[in-house]
Amino acid sequence: MSGDANPIADLQSVAKTRGWGVEVDPTLSFERAELRQLHDLWKLKQIERGGLPERSDLDARLLKPFLRHLTIMEYMPDQDGKPHFKFRLQGMALVQYFGEQTGRMLEDSVSADVVEAWNTGYYAILQARRPIRTLTYFQMASVDYITGENFSVALGNGDKAPVSVLTVTYFSPRANAQRLTDSPAA
Repeated sequence: MSGDANPIADLQSVAKTRGWGVEVDPTLSFERAELRQLHDLWKLKQIERGGLPERSDLDARLLKPFLRHLTIMEYMPDQDGKPHFKFRLQGMALVQYFGEQTGRMLEDSVSADVVEAWNTGYYAILQARRPIRTLTYFQMASVDYITGENFSVALGNGDKAPVSVLTVTYFSPRANAQRLTDSPAA
């Protein structure tokens, strides 16, 4: 994995240019109290570890309030040089909307028109090695009526580059979503 100068800014730019239906908020201005709580927990674990928390630092007991909304994706390097990801864990709130995907490759789980966006986003999170907030305006026919507010972060991997991304997503009706560009701070 190469380190871009600013993978989050790059993700912001490419998502907007390509119309991916994702807005990146590097300020971490979470609307959902649960996501603010998760961010606080992550910061505590980061301080305790002295670096990027690993999956064992964020076990099921600590993540219990978020498990229904949690996804863990694993980077699966391929010889084609493009990022590919596999669902390692998927909470039941996501299963309700997308069906059970645990153990499946992303390419086998979502339509081809969104695979590049999701792979690019997960890869940027691995490179950034810090949490980000995104708003996702789902463009898949089965869920185009919802939006998701997401907390995403790479999980530590000892002395090696991170390969896992933890994301917690809370859904709301698209009609209730306030785009970042509509907010007074934008």
